[in-house]
Amino acid sequence: MEDDFRIEDIVAALAWQDGSDLSDIKKMYHAKFNSDLQLDLENIGGRRNLPVLRVLCAEGRDEGVQQGLSYKGLVQQNATWLTQAIKGKDKDEFKVRLNNILSQRSWDILPDILEEFEQQNGKDLAHYMKKMIGSKVAGAFHPLFFVLDEPSAFFAEELFAAVEGLVTKDSKLQFIFSSRAEIDLLSIDSVFKKMFDKRLSKVVKEETSGNYKKLLLAILGT
Repeated sequence: MEDDFRIEDIVAALAWQDGSDLSDIKKMYHAKFNSDLQLDLENIGGRRNLPVLRVLCAEGRDEGVQQGLSYKGLVQQNATWLTQAIKGKDKDEFKVRLNNILSQRSWDILPDILEEFEQQNGKDLAHYMKKMIGSKVAGAFHPLFFVLDEPSAFFAEELFAAVEGLVTKDSKLQFIFSSRAEIDLLSIDSVFKKMFDKRLSKVVKEETSGNYKKLLLAILGT
């Protein structure tokens, strides 16, 4: 089972989920499998993926600006906390601060924190994470940072992965189409065209059939 594990699949399913949606996902998983979603993911995900899995499963994120701080102030404060730990070469403190920020801040503010950090340091957070927590664990965070920075490109690549090869991964196609339909599916279509020189409507026509094909095309609005 671990051989089939892809951190990208978990990022696609859990990143950007607000507290209530994440709680519902966990409850539905427990109802269906009589098991704990986070514990199961940690068991099959392997040690290198453990930190990012805990971030993705974290509940109780801040949904607003903290008292006494503006949005910009909160962004700068969090980026500075990471910068200070790096300059102090304190790996343990860096791990704690990184986990707290990625687990507690709202999804909406995280991209701005990452951008502010890069402005402060001249290089992105992923570069410094390799030095502070090791290249393997840092690499596990790449899909999360990708979906935070360029969500449409992330899902375009995931759609390509779903249709690449001899067998189309219908469950992934359906999940991405349905979950992103009211968010950025048209943007994903545009990015997919730029990256792979093909519209999603053509992919659907080539890879699916019957009512399933009609449903996906309807979601696309074609």
